[in-house]
Amino acid sequence: MNQKKWLLPAAAFVIAAALLTTGCSDMLHKLPDYLSNEKAANSSETSDEPTQINVTTTTDATTTTTTTTTTTTTTATATTTTTTKKTTTTTQMQAPASLNGQEVVDYAKQFLGTPYVYAGNSLTKGVDCSGFTKLVYGHFGISLPRTASAQHKKGTIISYDELLPGDLCTTVYEFESKYTGHAAIYVGGGMVINALPEQGVVYTPLDDLYGEYVFHRIFNNTYGQ
Repeated sequence: MNQKKWLLPAAAFVIAAALLTTGCSDMLHKLPDYLSNEKAANSSETSDEPTQINVTTTTDATTTTTTTTTTTTTTATATTTTTTKKTTTTTQMQAPASLNGQEVVDYAKQFLGTPYVYAGNSLTKGVDCSGFTKLVYGHFGISLPRTASAQHKKGTIISYDELLPGDLCTTVYEFESKYTGHAAIYVGGGMVINALPEQGVVYTPLDDLYGEYVFHRIFNNTYGQ
């Protein structure tokens, strides 16, 4: 390091002498600047302090934002609830095209002894005259009104001589200043089966009842065939 400091002035002197000898005055005038630059260069080389070079690097950072769109597909499962509605169908029995009247009589006589109950509707617990005929014929699919006066208007009117077991017998009369009626089922031999007050369901001769009877064929009676 000290050797270099000594060599620099010597080199400058030699160069100055050479320039003066050769007449290069311009170079001589530039010598101080040269020496100054050299000194600066040597000072930089011989400095114990490290030279920090700050390099600023500008990086154009391109940020690419990738947006990932996630599509969530929701599958809706439609549950079809089938509701079965229970429909109660009341099938009205149709009157048979033909019926043996004896079958009607045989069914009716099962209820002999049932008590009489005004407006009653039970063949076993209690019934009145028109209720009795309505329920017996209804068992075979023959629909009749509830009252004797209404039943009096049904079916085909027949004579006494045409009567067959199972035919309907009705009467309408005035009793104790009241308009009333009666209904019964013919069983043959001039007898009917009917429901009477204080007696219940019994056999009764036609002649023992009030009023004048009308006889009705309310179904195709096949009695005797």
